[in-house]
Amino acid sequence: MLGPSSVHESTSRSRSGPVHRMPKVLGEPSTFDVVVVNVDNGNVKIKAIGGDTHLGGRDIDDRLSDHVSKTIYQKCGEDCMATRRNKAKLMQKVEEMKIELSNSLETSVYIGDLFSDIEEEIKIKREKLESLCEDIFVKTIELTKRTLSDANMSPNDIKEVLLVGGSTRIPRVQKLLGDLFPNITLNQTIDADEAVAYGAAIRAAQIDGIIRAEISLTEATPLSLGTNIMGNRFSEVIPRNSGVPITRKASYRTVENNQSAVTFNIYEGVRPIITYNNHLGKLRVGDLDMGEAGSQCVELTMSLDRNGILSVYAEYKDRMEHMTINYADVRKSCARSVEQMINDAERFRNSDEAETKRLARRVDLHEILQRVEYRLDRVNGDNRKKLSDKKSEVQQWYDSNPQASTIDIEMQIDALTQTCRDIL
Repeated sequence: MLGPSSVHESTSRSRSGPVHRMPKVLGEPSTFDVVVVNVDNGNVKIKAIGGDTHLGGRDIDDRLSDHVSKTIYQKCGEDCMATRRNKAKLMQKVEEMKIELSNSLETSVYIGDLFSDIEEEIKIKREKLESLCEDIFVKTIELTKRTLSDANMSPNDIKEVLLVGGSTRIPRVQKLLGDLFPNITLNQTIDADEAVAYGAAIRAAQIDGIIRAEISLTEATPLSLGTNIMGNRFSEVIPRNSGVPITRKASYRTVENNQSAVTFNIYEGVRPIITYNNHLGKLRVGDLDMGEAGSQCVELTMSLDRNGILSVYAEYKDRMEHMTINYADVRKSCARSVEQMINDAERFRNSDEAETKRLARRVDLHEILQRVEYRLDRVNGDNRKKLSDKKSEVQQWYDSNPQASTIDIEMQIDALTQTCRDIL
């Protein structure tokens, strides 16, 4: 778990200028966190947050326990997982072995501690643990690189890597980190098992006035905040990893002729398809002036404060609609976790990009259809019938083919555009 300790403790020393630090947390029961922070004379600004809540020390224990359990079964015919008591004993022994292998090249488990009638032991070498868990170790490095990328930084930009969590003691983890940050000596000054307690104690002392040193922490948004736009797409207003507090604005135009209202559905997420993001609330602006699609503009403002309150304003001419969302509370109840959403965004990046392009071209076709419909009255005679027939033909195709490919959509755009050029 990442607590205040991994950030606050790292600011206890005076610095003459800003320093980019990376607290790296790999601990129990099963969580891995990476945070990139900028530290400047007591001011701590979170630049990026990453990790995986389903990856951590417990995963390493599980790999080792599976190996030991299978070895005991093959050697002695006993099932360590048959009872809760034996399973609990095995997990305790495995954790001890993992710790021992961080300090020595070989360790052993006495089977008699699990089954009293067996006088044997199993030896495990460090290299075996590393081979069993190499994919876990490599994944932590991949997540670290991704977090650096989110912060728009390279390993050379980081001045200090702070290790927090018992599993950061594993030599293979430290070796991979050392390879990623070759010019940095990994900081292991914080007791890996007591880091969270340190942070909690420091924070309590600050609140009680025992410690008067000013430490300013600027947090970052874990996900992007934005709204839905036509085509089932997500329009980002506040980017992910933005420092808090933050205010951002974006302008949106009507998409239908004589559109009388706009509803902004507010979402958090990182994927361009709105369906895969978390819905937070909605804000409606009505009584828009009649006119051609795109003629009316509504300005949307989002403001997130330090207390996790998201204020949303929609301004149209001299009118303002407003809503507030307790984002800190809503975030806790969202069905999709931050890590899950970020991992899915990476996993489906290529398919999302292709679908976003397809939807964008479909919206382009819709806009042309709206424009033709609105301006049709300006055309007379045979040209009007020709344009109206073509518009009806394309409109029918548009309505009947919601899943049409990008190429097919572009063919319809070209055909309708050519007719418009010939007439208009």
